[in-house]
Amino acid sequence: MIGPKQERGVYIHVPFCQQACSYCNFYFVTGQRDHTDFITAAIREIKESSEFFGEDRIIHSIYFGGGTPSRLTLKELESILNQVHSIFTVSTDAEITLEANPEDITKDIVNAWFNLGVNRISLGIQSFNDKLLALMRRAHDGKEALHAASIIKQSSFRNFSFDLIIGQIHQDLEMLNQDLRYLESFKPPHLSTYLLTVEEKTHLHKEIQRKRLPDVADRTQEEHYLHLMKWAQEWKYTHYETSSFTLDGYHARHNANYWNHSPYLGIGPSAHSFDGKKRYWNSRNLNEYIASATASRKEECLSRIDFINEKIMLGLRQSKGIVIDHLGLSEIERRALDKSLQAVNPLHIEYDSRNIRLSNEGKLYADGIASTLFL
Repeated sequence: MIGPKQERGVYIHVPFCQQACSYCNFYFVTGQRDHTDFITAAIREIKESSEFFGEDRIIHSIYFGGGTPSRLTLKELESILNQVHSIFTVSTDAEITLEANPEDITKDIVNAWFNLGVNRISLGIQSFNDKLLALMRRAHDGKEALHAASIIKQSSFRNFSFDLIIGQIHQDLEMLNQDLRYLESFKPPHLSTYLLTVEEKTHLHKEIQRKRLPDVADRTQEEHYLHLMKWAQEWKYTHYETSSFTLDGYHARHNANYWNHSPYLGIGPSAHSFDGKKRYWNSRNLNEYIASATASRKEECLSRIDFINEKIMLGLRQSKGIVIDHLGLSEIERRALDKSLQAVNPLHIEYDSRNIRLSNEGKLYADGIASTLFL
């Protein structure tokens, strides 16, 4: 059920990429220059989703993710934004984010995005190190990353985020420190930092299976993550979610919809939606999506236990943790939770009769701890 004070967001999945990154398991397509059919389908899906949030059509965030949304032309981006504005009431202070890659950044395009109404850029830097970028099969090099970051820093955008991947294969602490020194020079208002994850069916997974690359080292990942947290604290960043750091006032509002169990509408192939009761997901195939849009959506009605377990998982990702009373547990369920808490390494978790939160070290094991606490 959608509450009156919950923010609502619209996510648009733009699947086009210049090339495939070695680690990525999101849905994407490469080598497609003509986006016409996708734009038409997305516009149609937005129109057909006009009743998704019920009578109240106010939305507070729009997020273009991918894929690589910066591959869209200005006209294509504008047509989708116009459709969102025509179907929903976009809050005057809405956060409108565009994910972009360094190779697409120019002064002119950044200014044009700003003039279209985009007010936040999420830049996929991942690293400034050429060796690591090559291993990730990124389309940019270190110089392009620095150039793109400089353009955004000097632009009209005051709200922007840089993405960084840490704990990488062949990445030592000095490489991480070099990336952090570059970040210090730009001081982005927001950072999204991810430990490298090896997903099945990716190029990286295949290379490790073939013994062409070593597997990710847990010790390296732990060292890098704890080092990053210490660095962020020294530079006055608040670590408010497992992978997210912010200066005051720049937390990611759209992403907070996911973490706070708020409703969001997903547009595009493979996009997911949540209306407060059910989860929906679109076809993970561009041609199927273009042919059917909303008709391709699958849905799942969440049970009461599903909701509780999701609140546990999402709550543990946030530094504020879980307010136990907000879980709505029965006495039997509360006793089961208390028993599960005792099974967690006490160095990884902090809790009392009201709240549960992870320690800094525990954030490394958030998913595993959450599964231990599931009902």
